Amino acid sequence: MGIDGAPCAPLPDGVIDMVARPEELERLSRLPSSHVDWQSLLFSAKESVFKAWHPLTGRAL
Repeated sequence: MGIDGAPCAPLPDGVIDMVARPEELERLSRLPSSHVDWQSLLFSAKESVFKAWHPLTGRAL
């Protein structure tokens, strides 16, 4: 188990478009405004799954 820390800040331009499907982006747009950067949270969740998956399988998702 590990911890991967990152600043709570907007992702660089174009990053979310590479990792999120259109329907995910639509759902994110409906979430309430708050101190949470929803795009960064989605990216982090997907990155965590990839970091666990790839070493075990050697395959991309």
